[in-house]
This record gives sequence, C-alpha cells and structure tokens, in this order.
Amino acid sequence: MTAVKSCTLIVEDDPDSCEWLNKLLRKYGYDAACVGTMAEAFERLQDCCCVILDLALPDGNGVEILRHVRHNNLPIKVAVQTGTQDYLAVGTAIMLKPDALFIKPVEPTELISWLKASCVQ
Repeated sequence: MTAVKSCTLIVEDDPDSCEWLNKLLRKYGYDAACVGTMAEAFERLQDCCCVILDLALPDGNGVEILRHVRHNNLPIKVAVQTGTQDYLAVGTAIMLKPDALFIKPVEPTELISWLKASCVQ
C-alpha cells in the first residue's frame, strides 16, 4: 500500500468530475478532498499543499483562489483545470502563473505526473 501524501484539494463543482478525480488521486496514494465552491475552497486552503482548480464555479471565478494563493505567497501548488470558453478568465489565470494548466478532459497520467513532481511530502 502506498503512503498517504499531503492533502490535495480538488475545487470542482461537477459532482461526477469531483468523484472521478478523488478516486484517481486516492488510487495513487494522495489524501484528496473535494469542494464545489470558492467559499469552501478558501476555508480549506490552509489544509492542503496542492490545489486542482476549476475556474467556473457557482459562486465566482476560480481565478480568485489562484490570485489569493499568489498574492499571499502561500506554499501551495496550483493546477488549473478548465473546460471554460471564457478566454479572459483563462488568460487571467495564465498571467497569475499556475503551476500547471490542464484542459478538460484531463489526461489522468499527466495529472498524476504533475502531482508526483509537485506535491510530494
């Protein structure tokens, strides 16, 4: 059995995507938690070392979470995953320099490779 790594926060409002990501991460030994809103994400940021961040959330744009992490110099790696057609939001996220950018549907091996390289204990 693989040792559990530090928590990865999945910020994703689609329940099926959240469940899939959670199962994938746990399969590879990551302690994952999923939240569906910006408000929940802000409450859980202090508990994680990595965030997999969707941009289109029901209570706002996920770019605000990335902005918060960057402006406060939080020791959190952030991977943006998005399928949005909001190119302004994607461009803003890119300017905030996420640690990775994945276009949905996310390739599982690419996501796990990023986690292995970025989110180790």
